[in-house]
Amino acid sequence: MRDTTPDSILRLNIGGSSYRIRTKSITKFGPKTLLGRFVRMNHEHRRQWADWYFEDQEEYFFERVPRSIRSNESRAPTAMGRLVFRRSRRRVPRYFDPIYDFYATGKLHVPKDLCFDKFMAELRFWAVSKSRMDECCSPFTQYCVNYDKRGSVSS
Repeated sequence: MRDTTPDSILRLNIGGSSYRIRTKSITKFGPKTLLGRFVRMNHEHRRQWADWYFEDQEEYFFERVPRSIRSNESRAPTAMGRLVFRRSRRRVPRYFDPIYDFYATGKLHVPKDLCFDKFMAELRFWAVSKSRMDECCSPFTQYCVNYDKRGSVSS
């Protein structure tokens, strides 16, 4: 995939599952999210941040923390700005699905069948603010407050 335009389709492979999303669906949320910054990079810079690039499918593959952060955490700020990822963790597609849906619909929902701690970790990885949660998921906002205070959910 070459550099994107507002009408481009970004092709992602998250933990083995392929996703297609219009770049303007991502850019409407600004550059604060990982994908918001990712689509503003040129192709070569994106290849450095993704774990891999599949030429045949033109997909950026994410399995773990972007390679350039793992290998050189102390370097000067880059296009990713202040996003720092402390732990490497395998990207699991079902945890990315709500984030994909957020970009497509503008609504972030907390899936009831997912581990809340893992879901919060996925939001942090993609730099999507928990404040984006839809009103119907408002009971989870109290869990978010407790999560922030203790590092895990408490009741």
